[in-house]
Amino acid sequence: MSQDASDPIDALRRLVAAVGEQRYPLDREDLYAASGMRPGREQPIQACLATLDQTGRFALVNALQEAMLGGGGLEFTAVLAAALRDEAAAVRGLAAVSLAACETAEATAALLRAACAAEEDGTVRIEAVDALGDVALREELGWAASEEAGGVVDALRELALDAREDPELRAAAIAAVAVTYADWVPTLIDDALASDDPALRLGALRAMGRNADPVWLPSLEAALFAEESDERAAAAASIGEIAEEDGAPMLIDLLDEDLSDLDVVVAAVRALGAIGGEEALDRLRALMTHPDEDVREAANESIEEAALTAEFMAGIDGFDAAPGGGGGGGDPLDNLLRPGREG
Repeated sequence: MSQDASDPIDALRRLVAAVGEQRYPLDREDLYAASGMRPGREQPIQACLATLDQTGRFALVNALQEAMLGGGGLEFTAVLAAALRDEAAAVRGLAAVSLAACETAEATAALLRAACAAEEDGTVRIEAVDALGDVALREELGWAASEEAGGVVDALRELALDAREDPELRAAAIAAVAVTYADWVPTLIDDALASDDPALRLGALRAMGRNADPVWLPSLEAALFAEESDERAAAAASIGEIAEEDGAPMLIDLLDEDLSDLDVVVAAVRALGAIGGEEALDRLRALMTHPDEDVREAANESIEEAALTAEFMAGIDGFDAAPGGGGGGGDPLDNLLRPGREG
């Protein structure tokens, strides 16, 4: 049978063959042709995928995700929606993650089916809920016109409130839906934080960061000294997501209190980089000599992030991005990496 270079199914067959033979990078023309595949061709897509073993199918989905994230307007809704019906949960979970970037009505529908399917693997459902959180954010910002996303917030709210559901799924739904500014969201978060269930408390802390309202900073500051280390790390990360300068002293106090839990330290370091400011930068510079490599790497990356933020803000009329507000010139990263001088 002859092959048409522009036919999406023929292109998918060639991509599948390349993955099976581990021939990378995948051909760009075939990627663009497969990207043009419209819904309704699930049977031939499934036939293509069936020629790969589980490892190959996972590799294919991963390669398609990387191609989408690389730009160029690629989207593989049809293939990824088919992969979301794969027999292997690992493949389905990665397909759910990847569908978040498709921004199509078909992707939204596939994610809603997976998230709400009681018989689906719990991890896959959580991945689908997380992906729907991205859809909900685009809907909140008015960017989801092509996604038919009107029912996403209601579905996430229903999952978050359903006491019959697994607490980890409910926690994921709370964090996912927190991007909307509906008047019921603060109560949803507060109730989860007050729960006896650790998963719901963790979901509440993550939701505060996604909600990005500074009103949550006192609750997050209290959680920085919670008994559970994952709650402390989540609180630190959410303070960074809110990115208010008032959050920096909270994180510095945490680092002054205890440097033994490296996951918490790294979360606090990355949060300081997201906040920026001279006080945060002084603490980050000091951590560049920390004995743990992960902490040193996080500190260096956080200083770079602060430099990029300062450079961006310098382009805003009237904003002085130089450390200390002195209006100094030179490369922002060089300035931030260099310890401050007295006088």
